Amino acid sequence: MPKAFPQEKRGNSPWTPLQRRTWLAERRRRSRCLLPAPVLVAAYPDLAVWTWDYPDPAYWYAYHQHAVGEPFTYDDRGAGTDRQYAPDGGQYPMFIVGCDASGNEITERSNAVRPEDAQPPAPVLISLGTVAGDTTWRAVAPVAVDDWQFCTTDTPFDPAEKSFDEWVADADSPDTAFVTINATTATVTVDFAYCAARYRVGTTWSSWTGVVYKIALGSGLVAHFAFDEVSGDRSDNVGGYALRGFDCTINSANGLFGRGALFNRSGFLQGIDATTLFSPSSSGLTVSIWVNFDGIYDPGSDIRIVSLWDETGWPANSSWAIWSGTPEEANITAMVMGTGYTHLEGEANFSGWNHISLVYEPVLSLWMLYFNGEMVASHNFDHAPVSGKLGVGGNANSEDATPQGVFDELAIWSRPLCEAEIKQLYNNGNGRAYPY
Repeated sequence: MPKAFPQEKRGNSPWTPLQRRTWLAERRRRSRCLLPAPVLVAAYPDLAVWTWDYPDPAYWYAYHQHAVGEPFTYDDRGAGTDRQYAPDGGQYPMFIVGCDASGNEITERSNAVRPEDAQPPAPVLISLGTVAGDTTWRAVAPVAVDDWQFCTTDTPFDPAEKSFDEWVADADSPDTAFVTINATTATVTVDFAYCAARYRVGTTWSSWTGVVYKIALGSGLVAHFAFDEVSGDRSDNVGGYALRGFDCTINSANGLFGRGALFNRSGFLQGIDATTLFSPSSSGLTVSIWVNFDGIYDPGSDIRIVSLWDETGWPANSSWAIWSGTPEEANITAMVMGTGYTHLEGEANFSGWNHISLVYEPVLSLWMLYFNGEMVASHNFDHAPVSGKLGVGGNANSEDATPQGVFDELAIWSRPLCEAEIKQLYNNGNGRAYPY
């Protein structure tokens, strides 16, 4: 018989019907051109987790070995869109294979994993920012979890002084209270500088993350436009990106801090060059700006505020845009590109200086629109990373932008600011002066 036969022939005894069917299935499987095997990244008593590096198959099939020396036999199947499986008898070695709608194997078989050799992978832990001394960390697991453990302390981890387990045991708060966000995500907010995390599935704990240090509000800031210049190009003092008047004479007025860019239906500011600097990414995005529409020329017009949007070429070179309705409409709107596009719209009573923020949270694929420190709209949607020109008071290459009012303190981060950080920027209407 061919060496491809997956079960051991015992002496001269004839094959059982199951052995023969298995051998025939194996021969048919090897006669086809198969996709690469899925990668079984974890298999432990309560759960198996894997990845497909190609389009999802119709089904996955799971095979287990129920005793040492016994063959692997089919146990269960599920939809190919699944990424995890809680098997009965999952304490035994297993492998996963992708199948078509007729049950034919269309991928190679995954690596076989023994539970005693595997541990759930560590979660992803990031610091979301520090406000008034308290830092928020967020941990995200690759699977649904049953419990979390967070370790927080002001003592850095030094492997030359102690082991990681000793660092956890000596920490100020080795089991910090946490807030569950969803089945895979949790956060902690504490007055400590360092954090590590792990999660539990069933009775098995994952490995720990590395030690993550807190970050300040200014962390991830890629651009800040003070608009303090009274003429010429406006360039930020972080990345050197310049804005130039587009079909307008640049004017200046008193801003929230120092001077601000004054518009009175006379064109807008546009980036000199296209860049990916202000595009959302897998790290996130935050846009923050202050506006004052008191005494505007025409209270019946919508007002373009800030965007990475090409008016003549969209959807190319377009990612997000923020504008206001008329004062009578009292609303604020954002449009974002992803797979198609969507809108976020919320109430906004424009009077005096007002703070507007647009945030993209990549872990949850969530866009959030804030007005004066409060979230007024949110939408689960993906993002479109592009190279485009920043527009202030109008979209890039617009021919009919008529911005009105004073704009000040435009800042953009390459990460999502948390709600507490947005409130810190708003600061009860007083703002927060740069540098952050």
